[in-house]
Amino acid sequence: MAARFHGAATQAIGISKNILNRSFNLDQDTLAELEAAAQAMVMKTEYHQNAVARFLNKQPRAFEWPPKRVPGRG
Repeated sequence: MAARFHGAATQAIGISKNILNRSFNLDQDTLAELEAAAQAMVMKTEYHQNAVARFLNKQPRAFEWPPKRVPGRG
């Protein structure tokens, strides 16, 4: 499973995991606020800036979900 996240934004994964872990004890409004704050934080990362530049320059994405299947690998 971890191999699927190769090339993904580590900051975004960490924040998402944190919010998911907290989601069982929080109401929907609080979760929406956490999500908005998380989006604001990751939009300032170098990973996001590079992703936007790749998009604007019509370059392929650095991360695919679901990942493309490689013959011979699960």
